[in-house]
Amino acid sequence: MAERTDAALSGTAAGEVRLGQYIVLEELAGGGMARLYRARHASLGRVVALKELHPRYRDDPAMRERFRREAEVATGLAHDHIVRAYEFWEDAGRAFLALEFVDGLDGKSLLQRAGRFPSGAAVAVGAQICDALAYAHRRGLIHRDLKPSNILLGADGRAKLSDFGIAILPDSSALTRTGQAFGTPAYMSPEQIQGEPLTPASDLFALGIVLYEFCTGVKPFPGDAESSVINQILTTEPEPPRSVAREIPWALDRVIMQTLKRRPAQRYPEAAALKAALLDAVPLTGTEAQKALADFVAAARRSRRGRSGDALLSARRARTVRLLATAGLAAMVGVAFPGWLRWHTQGQVPALPGAQRSSTPAATPASEAPSLVLASAPPPTPGSSPTVAPSLMHTVQPGETLGAIALRYYREARHVPLLLAANRLDPRASIRPGQALRIPIGEPYEVRPGDSVSSIAERALGHSRRAWVLLELNGLREPDRLLPGRTLRLPIRVSHEVRRAETLAAIAERYYGSATFAARIVRYNFLPDGAAPPEGTRLEIPLLPPAAPRG
Repeated sequence: MAERTDAALSGTAAGEVRLGQYIVLEELAGGGMARLYRARHASLGRVVALKELHPRYRDDPAMRERFRREAEVATGLAHDHIVRAYEFWEDAGRAFLALEFVDGLDGKSLLQRAGRFPSGAAVAVGAQICDALAYAHRRGLIHRDLKPSNILLGADGRAKLSDFGIAILPDSSALTRTGQAFGTPAYMSPEQIQGEPLTPASDLFALGIVLYEFCTGVKPFPGDAESSVINQILTTEPEPPRSVAREIPWALDRVIMQTLKRRPAQRYPEAAALKAALLDAVPLTGTEAQKALADFVAAARRSRRGRSGDALLSARRARTVRLLATAGLAAMVGVAFPGWLRWHTQGQVPALPGAQRSSTPAATPASEAPSLVLASAPPPTPGSSPTVAPSLMHTVQPGETLGAIALRYYREARHVPLLLAANRLDPRASIRPGQALRIPIGEPYEVRPGDSVSSIAERALGHSRRAWVLLELNGLREPDRLLPGRTLRLPIRVSHEVRRAETLAAIAERYYGSATFAARIVRYNFLPDGAAPPEGTRLEIPLLPPAAPRG
């Protein structure tokens, strides 16, 4: 505990203002529960953010306890993405906390300046805060007050989580007991509002709200009245982020929506899983993420307060300049690639060993796989509940072939092309032991009140006339009633471009192992019966593999 002068603020002969051992350089903020100063330790020279509990809360036991708890928790944490605490002291009824000084802006201030974040910067923040949460959760801590103003964004591109004042501690003390709701209502999970026991998924819900707001500039549960916001969190699903900002990638839209599921079990199980999903949606290395955030913070600090969008525009311009530097090379590749692809896909590759079994058709010719592209999901309509298409991960064992892997997971070796497409594999290259492969297993859909098979087909597959696919895949009959909360599987769809003189029977043989399935392709793509589609026609091929591997 530091020694203090007799007065809370004291002047020196040189006109300096001190708080204990710290020389005050400037006041940064005076609202909220604390006054915040930038200060320098008189003997160590270290610059800190110095918090003083606001005078109006000096006689409030709950606020004093919260301030003390923030100091207690923060001084016990040491992580690159958590604001470090140096010391805490009380004197003459006043309480002070010396914290790491972050040269930058908090998330709320950055939003006010920029309007919203570019996707790369938002993912950079999300991934770093996931690291901080994972560290805290391993120690039994639940933050409970995660919001933009508690995320500090440094000029160096590092995001740091602050304010553990109402965190749940492993000892479950009185301030955090079950049955009480603490936090900021606009960023609280349903279970937090209802005073139920909290888990790490509660913090991930709050982070989902923050990411939604960063990406769109608006809250997912808007409203001026606290009661209205709480009612929305408990009873409704937000509009998908892309309905507000169309440039948000589909994959990121789905990740954010999954974090906002009302039931904790439907969210990501832990912070590490959410981080992986974010970086899968917007692939960034650690260095790239840090640079994207640093560029955005720098642009925001240069912009004048109140001019929303300046920082976003500046960041986009900086990114555009970098992209133009490689435009010439990209153009050359674009010209050469189609010719290479035609040459590359006309060869023949020997059948994959281990890809046959007596009860299944022959494996699909692997040489044709490069033309396969997993069909993207259609845009979710407002009110829909998009989710991330799930995949299993498989580690290749010594001597294992793609045919054997397809046989294991899909019961049929003819699904080798799906593995090639999902993993962007060159069919001429061999897989190696220890290699990780993605095994797509079909996208889930949670039935909502009022849903029918036809309306789900319209939303998820692009047309209500494709309802038969959902019936077949899920073992349903047309009159079956769909109960809200039930999970249906959607087909894995592969995009196929028709080649010269290629028949529907040949396409069916390729994907289904039998020409008799040509009728399925005709029906799904609304083709005239028996008519061969012209060269270059792009068809969607619905594949209906099992949902999970056999033991």
